[in-house]
Amino acid sequence: MPRTQITRKNNALHFLRAAADRAYAPFPHPISPRGHAAADALAFVGMAVLVRQLARESRPAAAVMAVNLATESAVALSTHYPPPALVPVIRFDDHIRIGILYAPLSLGMALLVPGIPRRQRVLLGLFPLVPFLLNALSRPD
Repeated sequence: MPRTQITRKNNALHFLRAAADRAYAPFPHPISPRGHAAADALAFVGMAVLVRQLARESRPAAAVMAVNLATESAVALSTHYPPPALVPVIRFDDHIRIGILYAPLSLGMALLVPGIPRRQRVLLGLFPLVPFLLNALSRPD
C-alpha cells in the first residue's frame, strides 16, 4: 500500500478514536468489563427475540435489527474481556469506542430504511441508546 494511503488511513482512525473518546469522557464509568460482558450476553438474547417479533410485523424492521444483532455479536465475540472471548482480537477499550461510534450508524439505519412502520421505527430509533449508554458507562480496566 502506498505511503499516502497508509497516512490517510491512520488519520481517519485517529479521528474516529478521538471522536469516540470525546463522547466517552463526560460519563461516570461504574460498569466493569465483566459486567459489560454479561450485559452483552443478555442483549444478544433480547435482540434475537426482538428480531423474531419484528419479523412478524415488519420485514424491513427485522432486517435492521438483524444487522444490529450481527454487528453487536461479532464485536462481542471478538473482544478480549476478562472472561475469554471466542476470538479475542479486539481490546476492550476499542470495543467501547466501536459501540459509541456504531450508535449513530444504527440510528441512521432505523431512520433511513424505507417501509418501516412508525411504531417499529420509534423502537429502532431508541434502540441505539442502550449500547451507547452501556459503552459510555463502562470502564476500560
